[in-house]
Amino acid sequence: MHGLNKTLDKLLKREQSKNEEFMQKEEERKKYVAAVNYIASTNHGKYFFKALLKAIGWGRPNHTLDARQLLFENGKDSVYSGLIRPYLTTENKKEIE
Repeated sequence: MHGLNKTLDKLLKREQSKNEEFMQKEEERKKYVAAVNYIASTNHGKYFFKALLKAIGWGRPNHTLDARQLLFENGKDSVYSGLIRPYLTTENKKEIE
């Protein structure tokens, strides 16, 4: 019976640790979303994001057949598409894009 209690305690501690880790990650995500949208809501932020989109050629078709160049271009697009755009509010997206 004593061994069962130890196992249950370990499982409970592990589950609590996972919950704490999830909460920390969720809090960091909320801070990131708030920061991205705050920056995008300022005139300087809008200018920066518009310049970034122009520099990476976001939204322009890519007609290259060179695999390396294609990977490079897709990587540039992924910076905005994966790290910034999903977290912008609809209003900020409309103003930037």
